[in-house]
Amino acid sequence: MADDNGGFIPATLVAHHPSRLVLSLEQCRDVIRFWADRLRLSDWVIEVAMDRGYDMGAALGSVTWSLTRKRASITVCDPQDHDPGRDPVDMEHVLVHELLHIHFAAWRDWSLEDEKRFESFANTICMEQPIECLSWVLLTMRRSNMELRGGVMSWEKP
Repeated sequence: MADDNGGFIPATLVAHHPSRLVLSLEQCRDVIRFWADRLRLSDWVIEVAMDRGYDMGAALGSVTWSLTRKRASITVCDPQDHDPGRDPVDMEHVLVHELLHIHFAAWRDWSLEDEKRFESFANTICMEQPIECLSWVLLTMRRSNMELRGGVMSWEKP
């Protein structure tokens, strides 16, 4: 789905995600452990940190990685800097989205042979669109199906 400007609008199932989910740094670590196991990234060393919004620009999250070392660093926007005028922030979604980038990392590293090719709008959409859709599918499945939940997260009511 695209907006009037041709920008990507993620499809979401509103009934299965909160309008806003703010997490502490420790809860972010819990999310990373939970999802890394399910996404078969448990052999990676994945760190998470919060950064101020003015240092992150428009991004709610970012990830850097080393494929050969199986190490990644995820940064999420500090909740105090979430803009209430923007879409509601679901920090679990941001973290799952960034974890999925690790699976797509080899594609991105390969495409960087020609930096301009990756920086093109079409290539960015080709990378972001499936990651965005898959992250919402995974969250919707976990939040709606008790058998797939794998336990209650630290911020959820049992």
